[in-house]
Amino acid sequence: MIGGMKGYWVYTAISVLVLFMCLAVKEPILWMLPAVYFVWMYRSLPQLIFYVSFTAAALLSFHYVINEQQNQTALSPSQTFFQGRISTIPDINGQTLSFKFRLSEETVIVRYTIPSKEKKNELQQLKTGLSCRLAGKLVKPETERNAGTFNYERYLYQQRIHWILQVSDLSVEQCRDDFRMSDIFSRWRETGIRFIGEYVEQPAAGMMQALIYGERKHISQETLQHYQEGGIIHLLAISGLHVSFLAGMIFYLLIRIGITRERATLSLLLILPFYAVIAGAAPSVIRAVMMTVLILIVLFMKTPMTPHDAISLTFLLMLGADPYYIYHIGFQLSFVVSFFLIMSNWLIENISSSFWGQLLAASIVSQLSSLPLILYHFYQISLLSLPLNLLFIPFFSIVVLPACLCILCLLLIVPSLGEALALLLNMLLDVSNFLVAFAVTFPHTRLIFGQPSFLVAASLYMGLLWLFAAWESNGKQRVWAGGCLVLLMLFQYYQFHMSAEGRVTVIDVGQGDSILIELPYRKGVYLVDTGGAVSFEKESWQEKRHSFEVGKDVLLPFFYARGIRQIDKLFITHGDYDHAGAAETILNNVKVQELVIGKKDSLDELEEKLVKQSRSQGIEVISAEKGDMWREGNFSFYVLSPTGNEKSKNDQSLVLYTKLGGLTWLFTGDLELSGEEQLVKDFPLLRADVLKVGHHGSKTSSSSLLLDHIKPKAAIISVGKHNRYQHPHSSVIKELENRKVIIFRTDQNGAVHYRFRQNKGTFHWQIP
Repeated sequence: MIGGMKGYWVYTAISVLVLFMCLAVKEPILWMLPAVYFVWMYRSLPQLIFYVSFTAAALLSFHYVINEQQNQTALSPSQTFFQGRISTIPDINGQTLSFKFRLSEETVIVRYTIPSKEKKNELQQLKTGLSCRLAGKLVKPETERNAGTFNYERYLYQQRIHWILQVSDLSVEQCRDDFRMSDIFSRWRETGIRFIGEYVEQPAAGMMQALIYGERKHISQETLQHYQEGGIIHLLAISGLHVSFLAGMIFYLLIRIGITRERATLSLLLILPFYAVIAGAAPSVIRAVMMTVLILIVLFMKTPMTPHDAISLTFLLMLGADPYYIYHIGFQLSFVVSFFLIMSNWLIENISSSFWGQLLAASIVSQLSSLPLILYHFYQISLLSLPLNLLFIPFFSIVVLPACLCILCLLLIVPSLGEALALLLNMLLDVSNFLVAFAVTFPHTRLIFGQPSFLVAASLYMGLLWLFAAWESNGKQRVWAGGCLVLLMLFQYYQFHMSAEGRVTVIDVGQGDSILIELPYRKGVYLVDTGGAVSFEKESWQEKRHSFEVGKDVLLPFFYARGIRQIDKLFITHGDYDHAGAAETILNNVKVQELVIGKKDSLDELEEKLVKQSRSQGIEVISAEKGDMWREGNFSFYVLSPTGNEKSKNDQSLVLYTKLGGLTWLFTGDLELSGEEQLVKDFPLLRADVLKVGHHGSKTSSSSLLLDHIKPKAAIISVGKHNRYQHPHSSVIKELENRKVIIFRTDQNGAVHYRFRQNKGTFHWQIP
């Protein structure tokens, strides 16, 4: 059967992929695709190919369904004591210690807040394989609270993890060594990472840990961001190139010391799977190792196998081992790019005989093949990606990767020589990191497309397959295929400008305010406040590698997912950090046409800073006051406050009023009781269907006077989950409930959306 399938395993892999997509996306109409595909196979291919493909697809799909049914927690949320083993390298990030903890029933994530520097030094002794008895509380992982942001709950679910164990106290004395043979490779990995960190300085240490052991958490966050923006982040992950280089180096050394080729091949077959474990066993590493192993087996047994057979069998074996690999971005990109490179091998070799010509062709194929997935997961593409890849792929392949391996070997044999080479690598990396950081500062090098639908992403891949097939056949259809791809990309880029749907989104920024208004056809994009938090000074041992920041971690991903490239008006209702703390990030990363602040006698420090930054960037700064208004098409917006005479900082809040989707809206910032009284006095006929509750539901706002006056039907409270102020106050909730006002809360619902067309709309919320 294996011989009869030679050259056809790719059809089996596609069969499995199509069924997995149907199971994952859960759109009934998608089931038309496997039906059509299997009918085509039955009519066009040998029967053996059809039956093998159909059977494999059915078995692996059944395997996926069984895994879904069994992926349930066996733990009770009331449980407080836990006996288990540390199953991953403990990670200490500032004051937070975390690791995977294997219980008899399942695995949980342990988190512990370290109280002191001395305690942190003590906990450095923790390692994989230790058996511990811990006391703590089980909490659910955080889900996606805003569109476009990281869904930690789903990420852990795909690893069959359902709980975070928040430990109340932790010490080394609570653990004992329970070493097992299965821990040996994890211990080797842990020892190697720590050895590099001890004997090599940054940035070479972080690069060596990433390229040898697949651990890049010690590379600075700034460097990672620059590589991500430049489209070369994949160079910091272990890939097929790394595995091939390592295998070639080991094979050469074995031959040089007198071992026969057959025994050297057998040695590699034993060494490479162990290396996959030591390197972190990421899907991309496993894919690269498995493909290399398959090719070595074929060479050893002198049985021919095509490259696309090798990648197809690797795909099938990995999904057989764990069907959740299908969700892993590294798995998706690794297989897609490898598949297109293999299928385009003839085209790459014939397009040019020079190394640089073939590198350019291979880079273009890689960029095109990864583009739909990059858009689907990251919503943008970098125009720097191709030139930076052409420059840095040879640099990493010829210089950085060999240097990393040589330094590790020399540190074990001739430490002084290894340290000297590490010093040289540090100088080279300083230069290369500077070049990347400089390149990403160029304007207009990133194109924000917004998140494509599954249908658009699939259509892009169909168009790419058509383009490559047409290019190889030298047919005129390449023009049609290329044209279709361009039209799809243009549709994705301008989709929001063609949509009659408008939106109001109260973004979940924790304890703060941020409201995005998108008018139909993108006639206007307005951001009312940005959220943000005050950063308190910390000691060096408390500093995290990457601190959470509302602008970078919430707002920008949300804007990119929505395809927002420009904000027409950025309103800062007042200068509190929970309303304006992330404005600097927005001004630095998104084109802003106007900054609007409320009129007052004097601006506070944060407002002064934002005004200065805006003017330096050529952004118009407007001081708004009661009576101001503007129109955009059929939409009118009114400023109801301030007058400029208010004394209280919260009562100086910019208050906006408008009508969107058939509902009137009142955005009150942090307006308090005296400000509300003035509002009622100044506007006796004021009514509002939707009230953005003032001051996060504090008892100093949303008075009965205001509620009785404006008669809201719905109220939205922007408030942080488990905030220390205990907002919203119970009295405010009671006042709203007594008036039968529908209440939306970002702490419970996540982001709250109102989608509208003309005079009709519907509320949606992120967390069901």
